[in-house]
Amino acid sequence: MSSDIRLWFSADDLAKLSQHLVIKIPTSSRQCRARAKREKWLSREVHGRGGPRGKKTEFIPPDDILAEIQRFLSKNPGFFSEMIDLPKRPIRYEIHQVKPLIGGSGEHQGLMTKDSAHQEDPETIYITHYPDLSDVAAEKAWMNADLIVVKVVVNAAEWLSCVRLNPRHIKVINVQGDSMEPTLQHGDQVLVDTTCNRFIDDAIYAIHQRDRLQIKRIKLKLDGSIEVKSDNNHGFGAETYSKEEAAAFNVFGRILPFKFGKFDL
Repeated sequence: MSSDIRLWFSADDLAKLSQHLVIKIPTSSRQCRARAKREKWLSREVHGRGGPRGKKTEFIPPDDILAEIQRFLSKNPGFFSEMIDLPKRPIRYEIHQVKPLIGGSGEHQGLMTKDSAHQEDPETIYITHYPDLSDVAAEKAWMNADLIVVKVVVNAAEWLSCVRLNPRHIKVINVQGDSMEPTLQHGDQVLVDTTCNRFIDDAIYAIHQRDRLQIKRIKLKLDGSIEVKSDNNHGFGAETYSKEEAAAFNVFGRILPFKFGKFDL
């Protein structure tokens, strides 16, 4: 057997793979872990984040499941690099009211106010976080002087190493609901690149739809039409829109492959 064939998978890995397999396995990490233990899959403990004492459990699935996983990964070699966690660093929050359009031009500039209590520090980067998706769903929400936002403070060196984008155009929003599980879970905080205001390729986007902001996976077709999908296949169907309908979508931004997240216990 080739040395580059992967045999071991954590419960989180299996949950992420579940929607892509014909052979059904649970869609949550907790249920994958329970099935693996119940069926006595071969297991091992390895060093890694997400488990007690800095260790996590990995499993070798049964032959039929493993073969299907290998077929999928051979066609999607970058699957597990799609969503990775940001380095866990202390994050400070500061709540304040936004003053509209202070400090420069640009429709988003009003969010980066200068009445904040913290001092600018060259070793930190300040990113605007919307705790409530309804705040950004409202048209011209950033013009609202009563809008409450949160400043997220991250380490500048880690930002430059991992994200490499201008933080002025990056916002943080909370994932609401389970429609994007297992990729994104309710309560995850994700980074949004607001310079992307149209569908440019297959990716996960924050879009205004039905007067609210939603996070959806968009498949862009050759004719310009789009398929709006949820990663959770249970009760969330795909919707198709024509090229003209797709052009009318209000794209808040593209979800970046980094998140402040949590894991199932």
